[in-house]
Amino acid sequence: MPRFSWLFGHLLVIKKIRDTLPADAGFQCLALSISRLFTQQHMFYLDFWPFTIPLLVVANPHAADQIMKHAWVDKPQNVVDAFDHMSGGPNLITMPEKPWKRWRAIFNPAFGSGYVQELVPKLVDQGEIFCEKMRAQAEKGGVFELEEATFRLAIDVIGVVGM
Repeated sequence: MPRFSWLFGHLLVIKKIRDTLPADAGFQCLALSISRLFTQQHMFYLDFWPFTIPLLVVANPHAADQIMKHAWVDKPQNVVDAFDHMSGGPNLITMPEKPWKRWRAIFNPAFGSGYVQELVPKLVDQGEIFCEKMRAQAEKGGVFELEEATFRLAIDVIGVVGM
């Protein structure tokens, strides 16, 4: 585990690693950098004392798969709030286990590889439309919000898949 301080939790380690990263690097870059220090364990926890609860970082796909299959853990409320804000309410990412299983079973056919293969041409069409919009923005120059454009792409893809 990263060096723990009873006074600062892991904030000193986080600061030390954060100082080595670009100023605009996100939390994922920080977690990845710390995970490279723990190549044997492939997971560690970060304690953000006194600001929030500890966070388990899993940097191994096999371990993450095992955790997700065998230990249902409700998402932290801040994660639920963020996804609910983006999606407009409960969704497969934030649902508790019992309703998630019910809704996942309903949507199972949409996750089949054969069905997804049939959708590839339509998904490529949506990607091309998105690229055209990005090119138009690039030609204009200046700054624009990528979040809205990618959110609209996601909605368009969901529409194509759902309809």
